[in-house]
Amino acid sequence: GYAFILILNTGLRRGELLALQWSDIDFSKKQLNVNKTVTRRMVNGSYIEVIEEPKTKTSIRTIPLNTKALDALTHLRELNGNSEWVVATQENKRVFVSAFFDALKNIQKKNHLPEFGPHALRHTFATRLYENGVRIDVISKLMGHSSVNMTYGYIHTSNEVLHEYMAKAILYNTEIELDD
Repeated sequence: GYAFILILNTGLRRGELLALQWSDIDFSKKQLNVNKTVTRRMVNGSYIEVIEEPKTKTSIRTIPLNTKALDALTHLRELNGNSEWVVATQENKRVFVSAFFDALKNIQKKNHLPEFGPHALRHTFATRLYENGVRIDVISKLMGHSSVNMTYGYIHTSNEVLHEYMAKAILYNTEIELDD
């Protein structure tokens, strides 16, 4: 579960999280470095997972860690500190994508939550930042997007927030006399 909390507080992609090693975490600077990802490749008619450099230069980035992300990493270190992988199996091996999805489904079922994929947590990360007034270019950089246009597609603003923003919109000064 702490892996999903980490996605929710960093905006990491699933593959970036599963490729994350303890050497990528700097607890003293409160940041993590994204420099690799897990991808699935078709080889001889079946899929294998490989670790490689991210597709774009903007995906290689440093993400500052908030207190929730640091807390999740601390718990993961307690669980997986003997492994080189931040998200690891009980045998200290890297978690495969399918097992990662199964873990999320189990958490959802156990907690009577609707089903969603880990990518939805990335969308939630972007939306919450935007709703809290973070500039779109900053969100884009944190998420490793190549353009802010891509980031806009991740933001899903609720009607509540739209009403809040409209209440702040001042279209005219009420002290000015208006002709009827």
